[in-house]
Amino acid sequence: MQHLFSITVYHSQEELEYLLEKGLKTIDSSGIELLVGYDPVDVSLKDVTRTVHLPYAVDWFGPYSGRRKVPEGLDQISVKYQHYGRDRSEIIDSVRRAIDISVPLEPEHGVFHASSADMDSLMTLDSSDGNENIVSAVADIMNEIVSVYPGGEPPFKLVFENTWWPGLRMIDDRTYRVLENELEFSNWGLCLDTGHLLVSLRGSDTEESALEMLNECVESYPKEMIERIDAMHLHVNTSKSVLLNVPSLDDSLLIERNERIKKASELISSADMHLPFTNAKVKDFVNRINPQILVHEMGAINLMDNIRDYNIQRSLL
Repeated sequence: MQHLFSITVYHSQEELEYLLEKGLKTIDSSGIELLVGYDPVDVSLKDVTRTVHLPYAVDWFGPYSGRRKVPEGLDQISVKYQHYGRDRSEIIDSVRRAIDISVPLEPEHGVFHASSADMDSLMTLDSSDGNENIVSAVADIMNEIVSVYPGGEPPFKLVFENTWWPGLRMIDDRTYRVLENELEFSNWGLCLDTGHLLVSLRGSDTEESALEMLNECVESYPKEMIERIDAMHLHVNTSKSVLLNVPSLDDSLLIERNERIKKASELISSADMHLPFTNAKVKDFVNRINPQILVHEMGAINLMDNIRDYNIQRSLL
C-alpha cells in the first residue's frame, strides 16, 4: 500500500519547493497526489507524483443536460471551474484537457469526482437531479473522452470518487452499478473518500462512531465493488451538529444567490473538515478495504499544518 501526501498546483511556489526539497523527507510517504488544473504542470514534479486529482466543476450536469444554463456574463475561466463548459462539447474538451496535461507526469491513476451539484442547492443536502442520472452522465462523457485514446482506453487509470453531492455517493452499490454497466472501457476503479461518505451518511459526533458508520456501510458492498476500490482518501469529519442545521432547498432559495454561494462555502468547510484520524482502530478499517493507494487528504490551510496532520494519521498505519 502506497501512502501519499495530498497537494495542489495552486500552492505557492515556495511551498512546492519546500515540499520537494525538505517536506517529503520528513514524512513516511511514497510521494504525492497532485490536484491539477488546465495548464501544463511543472515536469519537475514527475518524480514525486504518484497519482493526480483532476479538477472538479460544481455544476456541470446543468449545462450537460440542458436543465440549467451557465449564467450570462460569466468569464471563461469561471465557466471552466464552475461548470467545465457551457454545453456537452465544452465539458468534454475541459475534462480531456485536464487528462492530457497530466499524461507527462505518468500517474498511476487520475481521480475524478463523479458528482455534480446545482449551484442553487449547494448550501443544502437536497437535489432534484438524481444520483443515477448524474453517474450515467459521467459514464457518457468519459466514454467519449476515452474513445480517442489508443485502444479506447485512457492514458492512465481513471478512478471515480464519491462526494456527498448528487452522483456517486457510495452509501450503497446502486450508483456503482451504473458505472459498471455503462462505462465502455476497462481501466477504471473507485476512490473511497471517507470524509465525504460520512457527510452522505449524515455525519458522526466522534471518531468512534465515524468508524462504526464506515464499517457498517462497507459491510453492505458486494465483493466486486470492494475489489474496484483502488484508492482511499482518508480523513474524518465529526460534524453531525452542522449537518443537523442545514436548511432545506425551499428555505435556501429565499436567500440571494451570491449569499447562498458564500454560505455554501461555509458549509463545505465546516461539514467536510478533513481532519486526521487519531483513533488507532482506523487501521482495521483501512486494511479491510486494502486499497493500493492511500491518500492522507488533510484540510489545513498551510503546508506545515498539513504535514503535521499527515504525520498524526500516518503514525496509526
